[in-house]
Amino acid sequence: TSVWDRPRPRPREQLTREQIVAAAIELLDAEGVEALSMRKLGTRLEAAATSLYRHVANKDELIELVVDDVYGELDVPSAAGPDQWRATVARTAADLRAMVLRHPWIAPELSQVGLVHIGPNALRMTSGLLARFEAAGFPADETERALGTLMAYVVGIATS
Repeated sequence: TSVWDRPRPRPREQLTREQIVAAAIELLDAEGVEALSMRKLGTRLEAAATSLYRHVANKDELIELVVDDVYGELDVPSAAGPDQWRATVARTAADLRAMVLRHPWIAPELSQVGLVHIGPNALRMTSGLLARFEAAGFPADETERALGTLMAYVVGIATS
């Protein structure tokens, strides 16, 4: 057939960063980090892998985005009185454990993502926990250690 006889292709929908992140999480949940590639993600999105690079520079940047998006599943610890901090922290720990169980690929990634790369969802959650420890009377130099210990313990329990 002639080029003049063929129908014109439909214009493609513009990909968004949110669509890319959601598809990456689905792929990670189904197949794990080892299976994540821009080519495979592009196939899932019915887009060229090169088109993904308009939104993320590389796979590491994509991982930062998906980790933060998954952190968005957690409720930010609410303000509580000094007597209620344990219940608030325990609830957050249970939610964190459930998150790791839903997304098993995230556990090793949590140890890889440094403080420089903490996104807004992770920052809200960690700031909320730090505030709960401070409200409970933890010394300022101990709040970060308490947070690190809690995270390591919960992620360790969820993966063992």
